[in-house]
Amino acid sequence: MIARLFPLLTATVVALSGCVSSVGDACKTSGECPSAAVCDNTAPDGYCLVEDCDRSSCPDGSVCIPFDDQTSYCMAYCEIDRNCRKGYVCRHDVGPAGYCYVAGTTS
Repeated sequence: MIARLFPLLTATVVALSGCVSSVGDACKTSGECPSAAVCDNTAPDGYCLVEDCDRSSCPDGSVCIPFDDQTSYCMAYCEIDRNCRKGYVCRHDVGPAGYCYVAGTTS
């Protein structure tokens, strides 16, 4: 019986692991984002980000971008445009590292 259920359980685990969201992913609500993240609905198709970060508080695959003295967000880390999802570019205009966001705008 267990031998017959193993393929089903494996498929379920693989399917569920593909549903884990990350900073920078598309979203409609904050519930679709990782824990502690919110959905920025001003970005095309939404953008999961973490507010009020510091260098050590961002999840893996993201970087803290300080937009001013009081505003910082964990954004998806990138080195080149290809690292970002469709419709987004790798920007280097604010902060210490590249981050994915819409060309020519800031959050």
